[in-house]
Amino acid sequence: MMGMMGLLKRKFGMGPDPDPSVSVTDNNFGNFADYGESAEVSMEKILAYLKRDVQFRLAVMTYTAESAGNGYFNTADESTPTGKKSLEIVNDFAEDWDLDKLNILTAIEGWAAGNSFDHFTGTKDAPFSAIYKIPIETIVRIKRDEAGTVNAYVQLTSEGHYSDIAPELVGHFQFLNLNQNAFGEGLGQIMCRKGVGYDTQTGKKRRRAPFFQINEFAADASARFLYHGLPRFLFSPKEKGVIKEETRKEIQDTLNGLDVGQHISTTFPAEMQSVALDTQQKFDSLFRNITESRYAGLMTPIDRLWSLNSFNYASSKEATKATLPLVDMFQRMHKRYIEQNIYAPILMQAGRDPRKAKVRLSWGEIEKKTLAEIRSAFYLMSQPHFVDRFNPQDFIDMLIDAGFRLTEPKRETQAIEENMNALRVIANIDKKTMRKDKLIETIAEHKLQVLERLKDYGWK
Repeated sequence: MMGMMGLLKRKFGMGPDPDPSVSVTDNNFGNFADYGESAEVSMEKILAYLKRDVQFRLAVMTYTAESAGNGYFNTADESTPTGKKSLEIVNDFAEDWDLDKLNILTAIEGWAAGNSFDHFTGTKDAPFSAIYKIPIETIVRIKRDEAGTVNAYVQLTSEGHYSDIAPELVGHFQFLNLNQNAFGEGLGQIMCRKGVGYDTQTGKKRRRAPFFQINEFAADASARFLYHGLPRFLFSPKEKGVIKEETRKEIQDTLNGLDVGQHISTTFPAEMQSVALDTQQKFDSLFRNITESRYAGLMTPIDRLWSLNSFNYASSKEATKATLPLVDMFQRMHKRYIEQNIYAPILMQAGRDPRKAKVRLSWGEIEKKTLAEIRSAFYLMSQPHFVDRFNPQDFIDMLIDAGFRLTEPKRETQAIEENMNALRVIANIDKKTMRKDKLIETIAEHKLQVLERLKDYGWK
């Protein structure tokens, strides 16, 4: 979303000016600059299927869990004050606006519909101060110029009016953008489209119905087959002549009102015949073709994994592994969207250069260090040539991440003094000795004792 970036670059004087010579000529959006381009398949229709089609929902939620369900963490070059402060700015914003939840919503909409929209708001001095999700079904058109630059997003309001939103206020995540279209594509579009069509021998044009519609028809037909396959009973009196109408109707009402396992008896000779529709017709291959097409359209073996008994552990593992490259691709696009459209504007607004700060998003959780790894790191950092970079708090943080329960000091200045006093006692340094190099050199000689006896000095 270059709009917000451009606004902040102009406001804070950062970044190069756009190249006016760059343009896109072979496209179809120049004619829609005033009206705007609409999505070929509406976002509203895809959301409707996401709420009702169980296999589509399973595919979308599975991919969402794989791509964004394990959370995220941010990193930066913390060896410099700029990197450390920039990381704090980004983390504070992410915490205030629950970026974890926003990432999951973006993933759901991205996998299902290929589009997700964020609304950026703020004040005149801080234009990027808040972020909200825009319902994707309300963005009905996108206005672009001949170069493909977005001029406005057209939103359908709850009152039924169309309103233009400035591009610098909107973040647009696109997945599987085809032919430089204004909208992206997810798993739902191909399932909503009809076939290209073919000519019959009589010269007529036929087109396959959308796979969502075919699947709904197949599910409904299966239920009807099940219903019509239930046996019906024909009651035939053996006595000559036609029985009275009221007697026939009474017998019919009695039969229709029977529960399973109930029977009737009569005072006249009669016979009961069972009539049932033959549901053993060979429809298996037809339904298999429909389901195989769905698997291909949804690009996931999860439906088959949940429904077929022939899937064993080995085959399911290989099938799941086949989806990992697609998940990796989605994560890279999602990651770049967040870094360029959320992190960069936040840092530029704070007067920092995003390229120098190097704040990066990574998916998953930070791997916790083992005690052996912490000892190795302590050994390395406590050497004389690392004196200027030694920070005991870094190792305290490692121990906390590793699962050690350490009490947090009430005041930072008091904690630092207590920690230094503890280290002096452990290293057998006189309290009056204040030389930093001597302190660190001695700590290096007693590195293991420092780690093992931290708990004796308030860190439990």
